[in-house]
Amino acid sequence: MRSTRSTHIRLSLNPIGKNPDIIRVAKDAFEDGHFDKSVLSAFIEVNDQVKKIVLQKTKKESDGAKLMNMAFSVDSPIIKLTDLLNQAE
Repeated sequence: MRSTRSTHIRLSLNPIGKNPDIIRVAKDAFEDGHFDKSVLSAFIEVNDQVKKIVLQKTKKESDGAKLMNMAFSVDSPIIKLTDLLNQAE
């Protein structure tokens, strides 16, 4: 099997797709063909989970771009999705 960027992305995101909270909020809409609602529900759940983690670690409430910049900061991320061993990660 030839490795492509889309294959890599799909494999990289697979564990997120198995998150029970995301499945709980998005599954019914997805199965009913309401893909836009399903994706929106999943993004809202991810946002809520990021909020909880950032609040727990910083004791500061935030939302939107400010929240995501705090959570995934290049210099000192609160949430690390990889080991950040190189610039690509």
